[in-house]
Amino acid sequence: MRFLLLLLCFGLPWLSRAQAVTGTLRDDASGAPVPFATVRLLRSEAADSSLVQGTQTTEAGDFRFDGLAPGAYGLRVSVIGYQPLRRTVAVGPTVDALLNDLRLAPVAKQLGQVNVTGEKAIVQDDLNKRVINVAKDLTSVAGTAVDVLQNIPSVQVDQNGAISLRGAENVLILVDGKQSGLASGAAALAQIPASRIDRIEVVTNPSARYDADGAGGVINIILKKNTQAGTTGTAALNVGTRDKWNATGTLGTRRGAWNPTASYDFRRERRWGETTLDQTTALQRSPVLTNQRGDNVSYSTNHTARLGVEWSPAPDRSVGLAVQPRFGPSQTRDNLRTTRSMLADGRDAGSFTRRNDTEGQSNAVDMTVDFRRAFVVPPVAPAPDDSVRRPGLPAKQPAPRELSGSLVVTPAHNRAELMGLQQFRVDSLSGGRPNPYRLRQTTDTRQLTSAARLDYLLPATGWFGRLETGAKSTWRRFELDNQLAEFDEPTQAFVSDTARSNRFAYDEWVQAAYATTQRGLGATGWTAQAGVRAEYTATRGEQLTTGRTLGRQYLSLFPSATLARDLGPNQRVQLSYARRVNRPDVQTLNPFADVTDPLNVRRGNPRLRPEFLTAVEAGHQWFRGKTTVGTTLFWRRTVNQVQRFRTFDAEGKVSTVTFINLGSGTTAGAEITLNMPLTAWWRVAGNASAYRQQVMVDENNGGLNRSGWASSARLSSTFQPAARTEVQLTGVYRGPAVTPQGARLAIYFLEAALSQKVLAGDRGTISLRVSDLFDTQRFRVNLDDANAVARITFKRETRVGWIGFAYRFGQQDGAAPERGPRGKKRGPADNEGGQTGGGEG
Repeated sequence: MRFLLLLLCFGLPWLSRAQAVTGTLRDDASGAPVPFATVRLLRSEAADSSLVQGTQTTEAGDFRFDGLAPGAYGLRVSVIGYQPLRRTVAVGPTVDALLNDLRLAPVAKQLGQVNVTGEKAIVQDDLNKRVINVAKDLTSVAGTAVDVLQNIPSVQVDQNGAISLRGAENVLILVDGKQSGLASGAAALAQIPASRIDRIEVVTNPSARYDADGAGGVINIILKKNTQAGTTGTAALNVGTRDKWNATGTLGTRRGAWNPTASYDFRRERRWGETTLDQTTALQRSPVLTNQRGDNVSYSTNHTARLGVEWSPAPDRSVGLAVQPRFGPSQTRDNLRTTRSMLADGRDAGSFTRRNDTEGQSNAVDMTVDFRRAFVVPPVAPAPDDSVRRPGLPAKQPAPRELSGSLVVTPAHNRAELMGLQQFRVDSLSGGRPNPYRLRQTTDTRQLTSAARLDYLLPATGWFGRLETGAKSTWRRFELDNQLAEFDEPTQAFVSDTARSNRFAYDEWVQAAYATTQRGLGATGWTAQAGVRAEYTATRGEQLTTGRTLGRQYLSLFPSATLARDLGPNQRVQLSYARRVNRPDVQTLNPFADVTDPLNVRRGNPRLRPEFLTAVEAGHQWFRGKTTVGTTLFWRRTVNQVQRFRTFDAEGKVSTVTFINLGSGTTAGAEITLNMPLTAWWRVAGNASAYRQQVMVDENNGGLNRSGWASSARLSSTFQPAARTEVQLTGVYRGPAVTPQGARLAIYFLEAALSQKVLAGDRGTISLRVSDLFDTQRFRVNLDDANAVARITFKRETRVGWIGFAYRFGQQDGAAPERGPRGKKRGPADNEGGQTGGGEG
């Protein structure tokens, strides 16, 4: 009897040990996982229905609650775009509760005689990520990735192609979650047609899973993939005003384990532009007024192709190969007229004209290999003593692990030859050069980028929750050859000017490792994610013409953390913190002086240091049905801030623009987003932000402190007057913003588009689009410091009318859910980078 009592005392508590509830959420229509859904576990008692635990699903749609006492619980699931789910869960004393494949029904609405189920909005907002569904944005028809980014809330693209997010430049651009040598700047993004983009993810405060580079945030451009069984394809032709047109074709087939795809895009455009500069310098006894008026016409032709194949012999493994070449010639004619006068006595200080004719050729190719392998460790058999104490207890089934990786290699070669002619009316402006003065400048740039990554994912198990770790190695090699030659009248030939020619080589190595974990914090209702990334950077540059070298080596840590909690079924709050870096690129480091405009010289700075950024965000989201309202408060501080800086020579004649570490800067502000249907045929999506910028310049650069408010807003209104017709109007406003030496003025424009479905099964689409409807888009900068006052305006051809037709063939409906590189079926955007789970390991 004594033995039996001891057995009951020690055995019953063991039999009542804490258990777990695990499950997976899937879309009822497609079977795709539903990531980042809110899952709550409540007490299932009449007198007590309080919250026990809360969490969000992972990218694979999984969730897990640990440390549960036996009993009955209520499961509640909510996520934007789906109907709520309620389920009663019974937790036994010895066995975990497994809820496999819980199905969520999409929210459906009636529109005339058409039933629309789970329709995507143009903009989908999460607390630290915004997803733009490009296919739903009619104003992107016939455009490129640059045109799409121009219309994204909080994103700005300036006249030089620099991309900024909430006023912060140096944004990390990814394509399909991978950093490509092609994906930087407007020139490269202009080679990506909008018709090939599925969606764009904007991550304002990335976690440690992403590359730390890109202090402004991350923009992930996700291209369309073939997901339909059988053979499918598309063909499209768009024609624009003033000699613009493009054609696109795609073809794919899915047969068993094999999925080969091919696509081709041809684009030819003629664009005009204008520049004005009115500048007064006060470095002489008599101030000098300079007026410049310029115009240019450019012709560009781009060919972009892609060949790829994916092999998936089983759902738990896949291998993909892809080759994407891009090439095309370009031509530009640039005319500039300059006049100068002395303000004190009104004396004419001379004038000159300049004409530059440039011909270029760009060639590049992305070569990608990626793989994914999911595996399950064999079940853990009961220990010998357990088999005695717990006869018949089943072995525990561990969650599957996943190993994935990729290798990306991108060689690129760009060459441009400029033929310049300058004529001076007053010889003092020529600087001793012959009049007329002819020059030839050739720029040859070769680049090789390679990046290899390996990621390991351990789904939610144990105290650490969902754990992911990985490593990445990146190497970039640049070789820039700038040769300038002057025309020699006696010999009637160009003679090399070695003093103004330059050869520069630059290497950058970045070795990185990271680890992140995500788990629910028990009954508090909070979900936490924390991680850290370590990056070792080594750079080396060499002026091959002089033998001068430069280089840096440094190790940096980049922690990140996120806390999220539900406030009832329709609200959610989140706090996040991250540290990031912006490393100077080869263009900002190369000291070569570009003298194609002798009065406005541009050069890099080899002494630039990397800038580091710390960012904190607090967000709140409220949703009901198809209406979502989000608010975000953000703060960031940048040290060693890199900015463009203009200086003048002693006579105030020649200005030089370079890059320097100015000091530090802070930005603090708020942002609000709104997505809602007004009626069954009318929906709107809006965004507005306001923030205060402060630039603190160190004493070595003048000790100037500038501060001011900046703002931006975007409103998109989509009408559906008939079942197969959509009309869209989009307005964009970007308010003035301070710069270290002045201010950037406001930019605003309106876009209009119409889409009409035709043919049986809506296989054809006729589209009409006008960009910058009232031709108001122009970039204006004011310079105002102790040495000079300037007003600069850049205007390029932005009002363009387009008409296009697209045709889809093959099986277009009932498609299998799309798979990312890791083989997971895609659902709504998660919080860590969509299909790539953050992409950069």
